[in-house]
Amino acid sequence: MKQFLSEINISANPDEEFFLKIPEQRGMVNELMKNGIIVSYALSFDRTKLWIIFNAENKVEVMTAIDSFPLREYMD
Repeated sequence: MKQFLSEINISANPDEEFFLKIPEQRGMVNELMKNGIIVSYALSFDRTKLWIIFNAENKVEVMTAIDSFPLREYMD
C-alpha cells in the first residue's frame, strides 16, 4: 500500500448547503480514518485548503474516496 497526499481547494464563499453537509463530511472522514484509509486530515485556518494523506493502492482509489465526500461539489 502507498501513501498519497491530496491538496484540495475549497470554495471561499460556501452556501448554506455546505454548512449543512459538514457533520456528514466529518462522519465520513472519521470512518475512513478508523479504517486506515485516511492517515491525516488538515484544514487551513481560513478553511479554503484541505490536505489529506491517504493509504491506497493507486490514484484511482484516492479519487474514488474524494468523490464520495459529501462536500465534493465544493472541492477542486
